[in-house]
This record gives sequence, C-alpha cells and structure tokens, in this order.
Amino acid sequence: MPAIILSYGLLFTAHAVYIIPPLLTYITVFVGLTNFPPSKLLQSGDYSYGIYLYGFPINEALLATFPALRGNFFGLVASTIICTGLFAFLSWHLVEKRFLGLRKYFSTKSARIAADLHREELAEKPAALAKSAP
Repeated sequence: MPAIILSYGLLFTAHAVYIIPPLLTYITVFVGLTNFPPSKLLQSGDYSYGIYLYGFPINEALLATFPALRGNFFGLVASTIICTGLFAFLSWHLVEKRFLGLRKYFSTKSARIAADLHREELAEKPAALAKSAP
C-alpha cells in the first residue's frame, strides 16, 4: 500500500521520472502474485479478451457521447470499467464460449487445450449445441 500511495504522489512531480517505474513494477508483480479470494463472477468465465478488445472503444464512445466526462477523470474511469465489464461478460457468454465449444471440430490439439482450460464450460456445451443445431 505504501508503494501505491508513494507512486501516486510522485506522479505529480517532474523529478520522479526515474523513481516511478520501479514502484509501478513492484506493484504489478505484487498484484500478479497475490492470491485474491475467489469470486463467483470472475470464476464464471474468462473476461480478459473482452476487456482488452472493448476497453478503448468504449472509453472513446463514452467521451463522444457524454462530453461532461471530459473533465471528470474518476467518472470516466468508473463508467468505462462498468461498461467494459458488461461488454466483456456478454462477449464471453454469448460469443467466445460458444466458439471454444466448436474448436474440437477443427483441430484435435485445440480441442485438448480447450478441454484443459475450460472443463466446466465445455462440459455443458455439447448438449446446448445439439439443441440449437438446425
């Protein structure tokens, strides 16, 4: 926590350009190695690609749609996180998860990788695919 506070405070000084990168590196490694308590929402899917894919366009769309957010940094960040999280959730459950279920039809290696990474999601998928097939 002190590294976060210190790095935030140093962002506003011009002479801390060499001190901030090691602090941010330390914070990044610390967060990456921390075992956070499990969350049902986060365990229900892999939202990382959706966040990566939709984050910037949603941010820009919010700025274009709501000009009041231009001067409100925290409002923009909060609304971007909420909208991006919603889009990533919908993208995983409506698109990505379904396409992962189709991998076995294209490559046996891909099918093994998908089965290892997403056992629970793919276990329920064949029955749903059989119902929706024309």
